[in-house]
This record gives sequence, C-alpha cells and structure tokens, in this order.
Amino acid sequence: MSEMLANRYFLTGRFAEAALEFERLRVKQPHRLTVKMKLVICHTMMERTREALKLAMEIYQEPPGGMMQIDHRIDEFSCKEARDQLQGRAKAMTPGMYHLSLGLLQLFCDEVRALEELNRALERSPELSEVRRLKILVERHLEAGHA
Repeated sequence: MSEMLANRYFLTGRFAEAALEFERLRVKQPHRLTVKMKLVICHTMMERTREALKLAMEIYQEPPGGMMQIDHRIDEFSCKEARDQLQGRAKAMTPGMYHLSLGLLQLFCDEVRALEELNRALERSPELSEVRRLKILVERHLEAGHA
C-alpha cells in the first residue's frame, strides 16, 4: 500500500509526503533502485541537495548489472517540469547548488546533460568534492555502455 501512496504523492508533486513513504519502503527493501531514484528527485525538489547527492552516489556505486536493469525514465516524471520549478527558485540558490540540483534531476532523464550540469556545479563551487565523485561514477557508467 505505501508504494502506491508514495507514487501518487510523487506524481502529484507532493515530494515531502512521497519522500516519507519512499523512506519507509527503503527500510524494508534497501536495494530497490527505483525507490532510491525517486528519493533523489524528492530530496532535490525539496532542496535537500546533499541527501539527494548521497543517494545518487549510492545508486551509481551499485553493481553494473543492477544499474542496467533499471529504466532511467521514471513513471511519468517530467524533467522539464522539474527544471522549470527549479528555475523559479534559482535566485534563492547558490549557482553551484542550482546546477547540482539540475544535474541530479537529469541523471534520470539524460545522463549526458547531467554531466554538463555537474561540470557547471563544479565550475561555480569547486569545493563540492562529492560532486566530483558522482561525476566520475556517472562517466564510468556511460563509458561502460550502461546508459
């Protein structure tokens, strides 16, 4: 029941409620990549960027076979709508965090664009060493042909 509820919240943009339900699911099934992916989006949209980044790194550290089994396009999730929402909040965010947020969202829509945004985040905030690590993980994933 909680997965249906989580997905309903997720698809209607109620990211705080969705995150609570997905966290409950994650406790029960800690290796479900789609749950982690949706949590990355929820945390990003709630401006919990560091939590989203940590989860994204967990996802990209999964064995390659596991990553190949998931479809990066998430249940009717619209990257364009999410980007538009973030653009509306861009002035309140530092440039580095803004581009990091865009990069995190793009991981599940277009990994090449995600890398571009992660590079922009690093240009504007070079102290974000975690971003550098995620960028390396995504590059390895793409080089291995898992996209």
